[in-house]
Amino acid sequence: MNKQSWLLVANGSEAMIYKYIASGQALEELGGSGNGTRRYKDEDLVTDRPGVMSAGGSNMHGQSALEPAVSPTDKAKLDFAKQVVDEVESARCDSTLQSLDIIASPEMLGLLRENMNKNLLKLINKTVDKDGIDKTEDELLALIAD
Repeated sequence: MNKQSWLLVANGSEAMIYKYIASGQALEELGGSGNGTRRYKDEDLVTDRPGVMSAGGSNMHGQSALEPAVSPTDKAKLDFAKQVVDEVESARCDSTLQSLDIIASPEMLGLLRENMNKNLLKLINKTVDKDGIDKTEDELLALIAD
């Protein structure tokens, strides 16, 4: 199988993967995914919660013992980043992926990197910390070329 160079474009709610074609002068869309829960507020993601309870004998006065350490929206973003990384990692394991460029919003770029293993991190060629999800293919190529 021919190894490919990919461009991953992502933000907290959408991700698109492109394959470089024509010696890197053009892009071909391979697919994408969306995080539908990203658009909701915390209270929309967590329903029927029990009331606030004391944290017991801890020194954290005024904090609920039942409140999660990570907000539901942050968890949704993290889960989405893991899903995107899993897709790219699958291509790496199948020997499909040769190199990877990433254009992602700063927060998503951090989440993506945190969830990548060292082998996948080695394949990253270039990163751009901007939300490029609404950009045209030509605009994406210009962003990565800068």
